[in-house]
Amino acid sequence: MSDSGASWDAYWQGKEGGSLKTQRDAARDAELVTFWQEALQPLDRGAAFLDLACGSGVVLKTAQDMAFQSLHGVDIAESAITALMTMLPDVAGKVSSAAQTDYTDRHFGSITSQFGMEYAGFEAAAREAARLLAPGGTVIAVCHLQEGPIHEDAKAFVAHSRTIADSRYIDVSRDLFQAFYGNDQDGLNAAIADLSKARDQVATLITPSETSLASHLVLGAGQLWERREHYLLEDVIGWLDGMEAQRAAFEVRMQDMLEASLSDADVQKIGEIWREQGLEAAAPRKLTLLGEPTAWVLQATRPD
Repeated sequence: MSDSGASWDAYWQGKEGGSLKTQRDAARDAELVTFWQEALQPLDRGAAFLDLACGSGVVLKTAQDMAFQSLHGVDIAESAITALMTMLPDVAGKVSSAAQTDYTDRHFGSITSQFGMEYAGFEAAAREAARLLAPGGTVIAVCHLQEGPIHEDAKAFVAHSRTIADSRYIDVSRDLFQAFYGNDQDGLNAAIADLSKARDQVATLITPSETSLASHLVLGAGQLWERREHYLLEDVIGWLDGMEAQRAAFEVRMQDMLEASLSDADVQKIGEIWREQGLEAAAPRKLTLLGEPTAWVLQATRPD
């Protein structure tokens, strides 16, 4: 599995990033549910329904609550499909790229995607959606908006992660604990001096009102140090290694998000692809969430 695929797999397993969800994220998610309730209202409840890059099934849960039948979801991350099947056992989940599924042509009357198909390569995923859409069917995709607030948040998160990495806070913390447990006083003195510098860099990322990767790291490392007499060295190093893995995976996911965000030219290209494939594509529009234009809404139908 690629680094990108592994990072998303860890995310859906709840090993990375789950504790960092903010109140703003939750409010945005609630508005997205309202969007889907309205967008799905006119669609055929009895037609086969597919959510591309479905994650744990947020859109599918809305569809199920609205009495849609024959629900299917695909995602590249096996752990996402496991989470989907746990939450919605009546949904048919499949591990697959949104750009290349093994479903038959024109099989689905409704196809959706929420912040998903663009990660698979927007052109290939647009063609796959067109291939799968049945006559009379509708495809609706909510995609990341380049320079929108989620895109800008991702930029900030990448910078956050890079500051932690550049500070060497985790590496120096390892040196500190190894020197302490090894009774290396000179090494301990050097590590304490280095950690002070690293902490000053990481401290710029911490605000009292938000839980962040940096605050979690500093708080956790501090607690380990205060209770160092009660831990084995391998347990401490294991925690620090886990934090580094979490940081690296988080950065990969945020970089993925930046690269997946769509420009005006990108969404115009999707419309062209859908028209080439015989679909009637609506003009792309921007979806406002929490009072800000945040995402693209792309929609098309296949004539009967």
